[in-house]
Amino acid sequence: MTTPSETPATDLSRPSWLRPLWHRKLAQDIDAICQTDLHLDGAALMETAGRHLGQIALEEWANSEIEGPVVVLCGSGNNGGDGLVAARFLNGYGVPVSCYFVCEDSLKISRLCRRQHSTWLALGLPLMDYKPGVLKEQHGANPILGLDAIWGIGFQPPLRPDALGTKALQELGELNLVGVVAADVPSGMAVDLFEQQTPPPLPATITVTFGDLKPAQVVSPGRTVCGALEVADIGFPVQARTLAISGEPEQLLYADPDQLLGDD
Repeated sequence: MTTPSETPATDLSRPSWLRPLWHRKLAQDIDAICQTDLHLDGAALMETAGRHLGQIALEEWANSEIEGPVVVLCGSGNNGGDGLVAARFLNGYGVPVSCYFVCEDSLKISRLCRRQHSTWLALGLPLMDYKPGVLKEQHGANPILGLDAIWGIGFQPPLRPDALGTKALQELGELNLVGVVAADVPSGMAVDLFEQQTPPPLPATITVTFGDLKPAQVVSPGRTVCGALEVADIGFPVQARTLAISGEPEQLLYADPDQLLGDD
């Protein structure tokens, strides 16, 4: 796994300390190029992302020294698929996991998420459909670690107060949390907007972001709800990043202070 200061700046000719931020369209373009132009398996990328996520959650759970479970909230998109992989990874290491599927419309489950959902059930692992009140009923006042994998970079505001995902995040936030690990971004945070958006329902203590940093992760107020940032290299090839970035007439650039100051 990489940290923000260790991630390669870019594949174009610019200083190593200057990196493009992956706004929503750029991140989606890179992912699409990987699968359509370079014929990479999207499920393989998801597997890698979920394992990075699971590894961080495993470390947080072990460091917290709690006996309670990791409570995983999985949405019906690719972010939820990442969460299901992470939950499977944790289960494989003997960590108690309580996994909830947060889905308002079964017709809108992404292809990759549906595949992970099927794998989870084929392994005979328990997966509960989230309904308001179930988290308090199941976990009470016991200390737990939360894993937020409901919405990722595809989220577009406004945040609906009556959305099932919003209710799930709010309910999780009312439990006895020792921490929250977010998949890519805290759910409900629009990665391209810095102001005038409703704050995410559940701030993260650690955000594991895939590929590279997103704009709202380095600019307030978004930065304040991400907690510690971990950048996970999940296998996006140099060619995909270069091709997608070269097609952007305007780029948001981030000066990495550690590399700028020569901090190895």
